[in-house]
Amino acid sequence: MKKTEIDNKIKKIFPHFNTGKEKKPDKLYVDEVRKVWWITNPACELSEKTLGVALKEFFSNEKVQEKKYLDESNYQMTCDFKIDLKDATAFDVEKKKIVPVKSIIFEFDGEKHYNSAKHVQSDKVKMKELARLGYRRIRIPFYFQLTKDLTKFIFDGLMFHFTGKTYWNEEKWKNTVKKVYCNPFNGLEIKEEDFSKEIPFLLSPGMHSTEYYPRAFIEEGLERFVKDFNWKSERPYNDLPNHPDAKFPESAKHQIVKALDLYVNDTNTGKGGEPDELILPTKTTQIGKEINSIYHKIKSSYNEEYLKQVFYCRKKYDDFLPELKNLIALYNSEK
Repeated sequence: MKKTEIDNKIKKIFPHFNTGKEKKPDKLYVDEVRKVWWITNPACELSEKTLGVALKEFFSNEKVQEKKYLDESNYQMTCDFKIDLKDATAFDVEKKKIVPVKSIIFEFDGEKHYNSAKHVQSDKVKMKELARLGYRRIRIPFYFQLTKDLTKFIFDGLMFHFTGKTYWNEEKWKNTVKKVYCNPFNGLEIKEEDFSKEIPFLLSPGMHSTEYYPRAFIEEGLERFVKDFNWKSERPYNDLPNHPDAKFPESAKHQIVKALDLYVNDTNTGKGGEPDELILPTKTTQIGKEINSIYHKIKSSYNEEYLKQVFYCRKKYDDFLPELKNLIALYNSEK
């Protein structure tokens, strides 16, 4: 079998596999970062559009308003998604009391919300104005994915904190995953049996191929990243044991760090590991030191069960996919 025939076979069976980097793994890279092993389809990641898909699934009994212009505001202000709720209450951290909530606002925070001073400042103003109007705002960072734990965090933990109501439903989560994601190995639709397989199919939260990793964040963006990482509800729960999701999930912390770890390993012209300052923030600032400390602490004590739950674009899966491994070996043996 000729090399071109083997290459075509690999592309047919595993269309999302980056065959080019397997052919010449020792080549250096101009941008100092090895390209991802698996090419993800942007349409199969969490985005503002697919966040809307999730919201419509979980709030099937409420109206999800998109790109809603808030004309009662003192500002020219539009939100990504607005859901009106009845009998909802939030905990006012400053006043330390429960207050009524008219609506919940969901917004997808893209990269600019972490590397643009203008966007960070406008977010601060928007948050205060929404609270004044009787709304509460839930931000979904661009590096989130709808893992089971993160989805429970959003629709159980965050929603209970901001509204006093929970909306988590495992069946709705599965339906959302099927609509938002595809099988990363072949691009096919997610099936019910995929949820019980050992081979991970759900994209890990974290950064995989974007240029906007922590090294590219401004200081306020880094502070936001850490604040989100350490978030825990301050709402006084009468039944706290039944709300374990009211804090950022530990599994997501390990998965995000692992994604960054793989990114770091693909730096330095593809040789791996140094300098990690290309991906991680500089250690010359307090917030930079804090993020580096979090990164190395988790990296030194990974929970493998958390890591096995998700798919990483920068990880090779030959052991899971012997057919791919054999094809690559066959390709490399041909002259």
